[in-house]
Amino acid sequence: MSFNPETVQALLKAASNNPDFKMNKESLAVTCELLTAFTTEVVMRSTQQALQRRSSMAHASELDGGDTKLDVNCLERVLPQLLLDFN
Repeated sequence: MSFNPETVQALLKAASNNPDFKMNKESLAVTCELLTAFTTEVVMRSTQQALQRRSSMAHASELDGGDTKLDVNCLERVLPQLLLDFN
């Protein structure tokens, strides 16, 4: 997984509300790497949360199928600690 540098720069420029916003290539590359690392970690932790939830549901006999699905609840549970870890 990777992020398109032009897209990242356009998003950062729009968020800064500064029409003269510019980033050099090295800064943009590091920002893309950080976004990739953050996104990968979000997916990994959310997957762990979903698996734990599925396991606890199996013990309660509430499992409806064999698929483990990520949803907003998984993200909401891991996001606070993730933000602290990336601070």
